[in-house]
Amino acid sequence: MLAALGGGLLLVKQNQNTQRGAYFAGTKLLMQPQALTGSVGGEVVTQLWAETEKIGDVVKPTPTPRNDGNCGAKPAEKCGVWANEGWWMLQVRPECINGKWDFNDQVCTKAGRKDVCGGQNYCCPGAIGTKWTTNMSSCPTSPPLGGDAKLSSIDTVVCYGSNLELTNPGIQVSLNEEVLKDVIDASLINVDGRTCLRLIAISGASMKPEDLKGGMISLATIRFKAVSPGSGKVEILADQTKVGGYNPTVGATDAALKVGTVTEATYTIGGEVGDVPILNYKVSFGDVKVADAKCAVNWPLQIIVLGAGETKVYSDVTTQAVSSSGSLITYKGSLPLVGFDHLINVAAFIKGPKHLQMKYAVQNQSASYDKAGGELTLTKSAESSVLYDFSKYPMLPGDVVGATIEVVPNGVIDGVDFAYVKSRSLTHETVAEGGNLKGDLDGNCQVNTNDVTVLKKSLETKQGELY
Repeated sequence: MLAALGGGLLLVKQNQNTQRGAYFAGTKLLMQPQALTGSVGGEVVTQLWAETEKIGDVVKPTPTPRNDGNCGAKPAEKCGVWANEGWWMLQVRPECINGKWDFNDQVCTKAGRKDVCGGQNYCCPGAIGTKWTTNMSSCPTSPPLGGDAKLSSIDTVVCYGSNLELTNPGIQVSLNEEVLKDVIDASLINVDGRTCLRLIAISGASMKPEDLKGGMISLATIRFKAVSPGSGKVEILADQTKVGGYNPTVGATDAALKVGTVTEATYTIGGEVGDVPILNYKVSFGDVKVADAKCAVNWPLQIIVLGAGETKVYSDVTTQAVSSSGSLITYKGSLPLVGFDHLINVAAFIKGPKHLQMKYAVQNQSASYDKAGGELTLTKSAESSVLYDFSKYPMLPGDVVGATIEVVPNGVIDGVDFAYVKSRSLTHETVAEGGNLKGDLDGNCQVNTNDVTVLKKSLETKQGELY
């Protein structure tokens, strides 16, 4: 029974053996159903699912970031390295990642593990503290493996748009108690300006190893309240997710499941749209160009509308890229202004996730609007409301961190932002197409010298437009 708690302990005190290659199996995570619909005032129900792999399946490695060519000569593999945590490891198969050679650390943690280092076969004859040996006869055969890997815990973050609301996660989030019995934490957190659910749950002391579940399994149900019309997504943050399981191998200490594919859900909320003003708009992000912006995807906006001295804030607003004949990508959106009652002399303050806030107040605006208030006129119909084109006055990029690099953007571009982007550009921090890096200002999936140049231009402005 204590073995079944291995995944739970992983969340309280992270298992030491979590290097690449230390997972005993893998798992996918899914939000189901993938298409959600609802009406304002009603519930939108989604479920968090896992699909664990067969034990013994090869856990697919993380794709190697592109080689920037600055690693130099490939180093030799290191065999029999002693780690200060009490492990013997093989440092094998070095990869050139972001300008540095990175070894794949294989730790001697359980009897029967085999690997190759420096062209020589090695085996691990025992548990932690045992040294890798080239005497293959001393390496016992592992017990036969098979079946679905069993899941015993999860620590994850699920983010969602401003059209949905969780006011009491302890009630609105429920576990599938055939899989997970105990909630350790169900709370709301802020991640890069987005509202997210932090969920930690374990199988509990009452579940024996044979009681744990694997394969395609439902973990939890989340009941959102729909608070405004619009669309968006419910997204699992893979880089902030840990999943624990039960490893049946005798002497095993690696009780982690490698998180592979994560699948988000999209939602559409309907409502009394005819009773609220509609803001139709087109915007662009500075230096996000048509040719190479493969990572300028799903960048959320914050939109503040102002009318007759009253304001209303809308967060996590989604847009859609539209074809553009110019050099910059143009993004289009239609926002129902729930809770805002003004139709004339309106202004919109729009901020991207790594951008200064810009004020938009007239059609085809191409420069700063240096007057109070605005000149936008709205209707309560998406069809009859004007499509305002603000794309000729792009949002200025560069507000990537706050007073320190651990803090969210603070509406100012300063030396802290510059230092962050500069440090990442030196290693050419890179992400796969469709991914996101805070310092990637031009959306080309890499932080490089162009991002530094872009930020230097924005430093001349330094602060967002506030009135």
